[in-house]
Amino acid sequence: MSNPPDPPATFPDTAFPDAAFPNQLDNQPSTPYLIGLDYGTESARAVLMRADNPEILASAVHPYRHGVIERHLKGRPLPRTCALQDADDYLLAARDLLSRVGAALPAEAELAGIGVAFTSSTPLPVDVQGNPLSRQFPEEPHAYVKLWKHRAAVEHTAPFQAMTDLGYYGGSSSPEWLPAKALELASEAPDLWAQTSRFVEAADWLTAQLCGEVKNEVRSASHAGFKAHHRGGQYPPKVASALAGRLGTGLPRPLGTPAGRLSAEWQAGCGLPSSGWSSRPIVAVSTIDAHAACLGLGLDQDGELTAILGTSACYLLSSREERAIPGICGVVDGGIVPGLYGYEAGQAGFGDVLSWFVRTHPAFPGCSEAQSFEHYNALAASLRPGEHGLLGLDWFNGCRTPLDRGDLSGLLLGYSTATTLADVYRALLESLCFGARRVIDTFRAAGVQPTRMVLTGGLSERHPLLVQLLCDVLGEPLEVAQTDSASARGAAIHAAVACGAAPSFGAACRTLAGHQTRTVQPGPAHHTTYDVLYSAYLELGTLLAASPVMAQVQALASSVRADQRQDSIPAPPHMSAATAGRPR
Repeated sequence: MSNPPDPPATFPDTAFPDAAFPNQLDNQPSTPYLIGLDYGTESARAVLMRADNPEILASAVHPYRHGVIERHLKGRPLPRTCALQDADDYLLAARDLLSRVGAALPAEAELAGIGVAFTSSTPLPVDVQGNPLSRQFPEEPHAYVKLWKHRAAVEHTAPFQAMTDLGYYGGSSSPEWLPAKALELASEAPDLWAQTSRFVEAADWLTAQLCGEVKNEVRSASHAGFKAHHRGGQYPPKVASALAGRLGTGLPRPLGTPAGRLSAEWQAGCGLPSSGWSSRPIVAVSTIDAHAACLGLGLDQDGELTAILGTSACYLLSSREERAIPGICGVVDGGIVPGLYGYEAGQAGFGDVLSWFVRTHPAFPGCSEAQSFEHYNALAASLRPGEHGLLGLDWFNGCRTPLDRGDLSGLLLGYSTATTLADVYRALLESLCFGARRVIDTFRAAGVQPTRMVLTGGLSERHPLLVQLLCDVLGEPLEVAQTDSASARGAAIHAAVACGAAPSFGAACRTLAGHQTRTVQPGPAHHTTYDVLYSAYLELGTLLAASPVMAQVQALASSVRADQRQDSIPAPPHMSAATAGRPR
């Protein structure tokens, strides 16, 4: 594949007033087409749809060239809490995906809109031209995208913990969010921070690249609201001060509005049509990938909860009520769908806990992860609830909801010389389900009641044992979505609203969403046993969260690793003496 196009200079007016994007679909004889782009942790996906039909006409997946950069960068070891990506991988993915699904467009088709959903918070530093600093400083970790699961900014959350309205973010500012990651860069690599013109979500950076408006990104109100504390039309003074003018200009734009039009260079480079209702398709303001999945499943009503079970677990709930709920990740007016308050909560570790287990305990020498999963699922399914005598805490990546503590760690209680690997695997599955129940109980305790719960994501589709265990732990029926590519489909729904192919998100969901689900019923006897274990899970979690032990052990490990890096790693040649030796 050739390199992505050099960003052209289009759309000099970065305000993008609504008048600049009239409804070009009025009086058009043919049905327009839409493309939804979904940028996940390991890969990006695209779908092609007609604006009047829920059928996916074409889809494609593009694994990122460099994947997740976690252990080493250019031969240099990284802290275990690092999770970086190369922004240029996103451009390669966009060019490949737009070209591949665009090739399926019928002759004379009218491509009306493109939507972008992106995992978040995943920010990066750029120069005044909008170029990622990783191009100029390829050996400097802080020059790269900090992926959502980058957790090295824990110590940099302190300045944001006394802000007003923090109750609407669960009571604290997360190290996974943009402000702490910006402060981490400013504190640990001040030379690099001085060369940073803007610190921006990768989603907003990508939409600007697609539009050719590379010097001033249109920021999404959803990313800004959930991941940078933007509320009531402004960023808090603490956030604005910490980023020192690096938030760009203009207010974040609401969901379902245009970020711009696809640039002529991207359009030609990807072989997309330039005739029809408009010479260039609208690119919608970006959204968060998990939130797009709600719309992709048609869940846009009050009380509908979407549980996305993947590498981590994300719980999205739309409600007419706005409440400050301790332990949630945030509540944003119109954050998921306009007209309702969007709530987000989650578990920092979910599928990656199980992946860690099968990687470190393969079923037999030389087997694949898929073979290990099949082996352990079969063994775990034969065990009865409570039989193994183990109790786990699902804090392997810290606790997101309700404690927002990155210094907590996973635990299995009850080991004996009779414990088997199958016992451990089942206990891990159950711990994830206990954590999920605690998230849902957090909503309910605050008076925000889910009236319907739908599971989606890779684990809900491929892991029937986990789904049944979750149903048994909750003690109530669950729906499992039967729709592929929910986030990419949701991105297409955003595109439909932004370009005028649909008059509202509700209308777009009715037409384009995948509504099919299957229902799983709980086993009453199993639920009774799990009620006992869940009570023990809550008590154990309370004890350990109040104890300094976990944090002390993690702090000691971090100190030892930092000393080892300082002793063995020379500073990159571009860094000053004042910066050299700082922990990365």
